[in-house]
Amino acid sequence: MHRETVFLDDSPKVAWYSYLTGCGAAYFIQWVDDSGKPVDVFVADSRDSNAYIRYSSLSDAQENWFHSEVAEIGAPVTVMLDDCTMASVVKNLTSTGVRKIAIYHNDHTTEAHRAMNDAMSSWDVVICSTPGQAKALRKIVPQELRVTSISQPIPDAVQDLSGSSREADKFAFFGRLTSVKNVIPLVRSFTEVLKCLPGASLDIYGEGPLEVELRKVISDLQLRGNVRLMGHTDEATVRMRDYAAIILPSSFEAFGLVIGEAMLNETPVISFDSDYGPREIITHGVDGVLVPPSDFSALAKSVVQLGMDPEFARRMGKEGRRTVLRRFNSDVIMAEWEKLVDDLYRSGGHL
Repeated sequence: MHRETVFLDDSPKVAWYSYLTGCGAAYFIQWVDDSGKPVDVFVADSRDSNAYIRYSSLSDAQENWFHSEVAEIGAPVTVMLDDCTMASVVKNLTSTGVRKIAIYHNDHTTEAHRAMNDAMSSWDVVICSTPGQAKALRKIVPQELRVTSISQPIPDAVQDLSGSSREADKFAFFGRLTSVKNVIPLVRSFTEVLKCLPGASLDIYGEGPLEVELRKVISDLQLRGNVRLMGHTDEATVRMRDYAAIILPSSFEAFGLVIGEAMLNETPVISFDSDYGPREIITHGVDGVLVPPSDFSALAKSVVQLGMDPEFARRMGKEGRRTVLRRFNSDVIMAEWEKLVDDLYRSGGHL
């Protein structure tokens, strides 16, 4: 499905948005008022190809769609929600035989998750990616609500590592260029790395709102020869194989999929010991390196240590791959999900 924007005649003002199916038919249309605010929604009537049903808002349309789908499928139905914008819609599903699972993939304390948190009493189970976050969530949910963790699977898409061109003094960052990822302080701290490893390089993969400021910092610190902005890549797991280590200085990582992907490619990760994923995935000094949060001096020292001891980095990388294959393979994670859903229905919705 893709969106088509329709403008008023000879005007830059939007009249409506049409969401089209692959064959070009308008599945639903959202009108826009004079201020640019979306208003009425018209959804194609599945019973009449020439008719549309009018709703006062997108959430009303979504709620109607959910109820009609549940009625058509019949009990039992499991609804898994990981989209905060749909929380109020799913909250109102009260049909017998419906089980509702809320999934947190990110920081539950942010404003973005308020709708999910406000609907807590309506969930049957709350799932997050790590035991650490599950423990934190239990402090804010109703006592009778079960909170548990199921890790994200890390598919083993690596076929052959023999062609990697790993270099001892090449490092990389993969992630959004945002404040929570601490990419600007990372670049500043890389000047300390260069004092011990003058030929070291840092490649930064990703896009985000801090890109302009980041370019200025790199220029002001005269790091253009050592720090490169690589932009977005669809081949992150392949590129990771070329580096001595991946650096992850985030203030928060609910899981940290990039950690697992790097480890799977035998590339060790140097990460802050931040909530919650890094400390759940990495065993410090065995299959990766954990650094006290916000300690960029210690982070730089860890980068230097791996850069000066490529054999240690190699052993750590191999151990990291073994960790991922043992703990985060798809079969293991899927079995956990199947057991959870089975238990949910066997218990009548209360675990």
